[in-house]
Amino acid sequence: MITKKKLGRGLSNLIPAEMATATIEEVIKSSGNLKDLPIDRIHPKKDQPRTFFDESKLKELENSIREHGILQPILVRETEEGFEIIAGERRFRAGSNAQLKSIPAIVLDVDEETSAQLSIIENVQREDLNPVEEAVAYDNILRDFSWTQEELGKRLGKSRSYISNTLRLLKLETEYLEALKEGQITSSQARTLLAMESKERKKFYKKLCNKETNVREMEKAVKQKTINLYQKQIEEELCERFATKVRVTKKKQGGKIEFDFYSDDDLERVLEMFRQ
Repeated sequence: MITKKKLGRGLSNLIPAEMATATIEEVIKSSGNLKDLPIDRIHPKKDQPRTFFDESKLKELENSIREHGILQPILVRETEEGFEIIAGERRFRAGSNAQLKSIPAIVLDVDEETSAQLSIIENVQREDLNPVEEAVAYDNILRDFSWTQEELGKRLGKSRSYISNTLRLLKLETEYLEALKEGQITSSQARTLLAMESKERKKFYKKLCNKETNVREMEKAVKQKTINLYQKQIEEELCERFATKVRVTKKKQGGKIEFDFYSDDDLERVLEMFRQ
C-alpha cells in the first residue's frame, strides 16, 4: 500500500532543467518501470491540465488501438487507489472504449508535485493543450508549487514572456475564453481583445466571428485608442495647469496646442504662466 508520506523522486532527478526540451518518454525510459496494468486499476488525474477531448479524434484513436494496440505506454504513478495517470489519458480513454483489459504503462516513483509538473510538461510538449488549458495549467503550477514564471519557462523550454502572455489570457471574460478553447479565436486575437475596453472588445469579437476583421486591424485600433487616451491625458493636465480649455491636435507630423482665453486679462494671465 502507498502511504501519503511516500514522496518519491523529484522532478529535477527525472528531468534536469537543461533537458526540458527532450520528450518525456526519452528522459524517463531509464527512470520508470514498464508494466502491463489492468485497466480497471488505472484512474485519471483529478487536476489533469487537459479537460477537452475531441470525440471524433478519440474515436479514430480507438479504432487504431483495436487494430494495432497501444504502441506508446502511458505514464502513471502508484497511489492508494491504484495507478494515477500522469500522461496519456487520451490513450487510456480510447483503450477503455476499445474494451481492453490491460494497458502498457510506465510506473514512475514520483510525488504529487512532480506528477503535476510532468503532466503539464508532457501535454505542452505534445501541444495537446488548448491555450486556455495551458494557461490554467501554468497558473496552477505557479500557485501550488511556488515556482516563478522564469523557472517554469526553463522547465518547459519556453521564454518567460511566453509564459506571461499565456497567463494573461485568463484575464478575459468567460465568453472569450470559451471561444479560445473551442478554436473560434486564436491566442493572438485573444491577447489583442484583452488590450481593448469592454465595449470595443465586444464589437471586435463579433467582427472576428463574422470574419470581418483581423489581428492587424485590431492592433491598429488598439494603438489609435492608446494615442487618443494619451492625448486626452495631456489635454486634462494642461487644462488643470492653465485653468482654461486646451485642445491638443495631432497630425502625421507634429500637431498643435490651442488655449482658450475669455478676455484680455485672461490672455495676459495665460501668457504670464508661460513666462514663469
